[in-house]
Amino acid sequence: MASLEHEEGKILRLQLELNQVKSEIDRKIAEKDEEIDQLKRNHLRIVESMQSTLDAEIRSRNEALRLKKKMEGDLNEIEIQLSHANRVAAEAQKNLRNTQGVLKDTQIHLDDALRTQEDLKEQVAMVERRANLLQAEIEELRAALEQTESSSIPRTPA
Repeated sequence: MASLEHEEGKILRLQLELNQVKSEIDRKIAEKDEEIDQLKRNHLRIVESMQSTLDAEIRSRNEALRLKKKMEGDLNEIEIQLSHANRVAAEAQKNLRNTQGVLKDTQIHLDDALRTQEDLKEQVAMVERRANLLQAEIEELRAALEQTESSSIPRTPA
């Protein structure tokens, strides 16, 4: 019977050891489960942070694309305005050249008219001098005529 008790003692010791090993394994499993849960939480926070960063980058990219399209539209509008302004400036330069040509022609005509006016003034002055000379000559001839008439008419005694 001693051997049976001895065997039962061995079994009890083995069961006790087995229970201790089982407890140790359960404790280690619980620690590992806690580590895994902590890793899951950490990774979840990292994923959420990355998702938030990705969302912000997507919003920034969409805003950049919107601004790019707006700027391209603004640039297109400015190019159209510049083209129009260039056409207006070219037309204004053409009109200026035409006006300068007309002004030059008008100045030439004015200069010609002024020269003609000066020539006419000189001619008028010459005609007036000649008329004055002729008038003086007429006066002299009248005086001479009167003198001749008075000397040729016999005087009758009164």
